[in-house]
Amino acid sequence: MNMAVWYVAKDTEDCDVIIRNAELEDFEEIATQMDDVKLKNLFPVMDSKEMAKDFKVSKQLITTCKESSHSIFLVIEVDGKIVGICSLLKDPQKIHLHKIDMGIILQQRYWGTKTSKLFLTEIINWCDANQIKKISVY
Repeated sequence: MNMAVWYVAKDTEDCDVIIRNAELEDFEEIATQMDDVKLKNLFPVMDSKEMAKDFKVSKQLITTCKESSHSIFLVIEVDGKIVGICSLLKDPQKIHLHKIDMGIILQQRYWGTKTSKLFLTEIINWCDANQIKKISVY
C-alpha cells in the first residue's frame, strides 16, 4: 500500500500538513532532521563519523522502501518543510510478517499537537492495513 500522498489537512494553527512517501530528493532535508535530533539528544549514541555512515544508510533506505511492498519511509511536511520522518521496516520472512520496526523523528515543537496525532494515526492505519500486530520502536 504505497501512496504518493497519504494525507493533506490543516492543523490547529491553520498550517498545511502533508504526509507522504519519502523521495530521494528529500534526502538532504531528512539528513538535516536526523542530524538536528541526534546532536540535541541528551544521550548521543553516535559520533560524527557514525552519523555520516547513518546518512548513507538512510539514502539507501529511501530507495529500498520505495521498491518494497513490506516497508515504507514517510515524511510529514508542514507548510512545505519536512518536520518529521518515519521508517516502517518489515522482515519479509513469513514468521515475522505480523511485526515491524519503526523509527520516528518529529521536531519537538510538534510533539503533542494535532500534527503529531495525524502522523501517528496514519502510521497506525498503514500498520493495520498491512496486518501488523506488533510495533518495535528503535
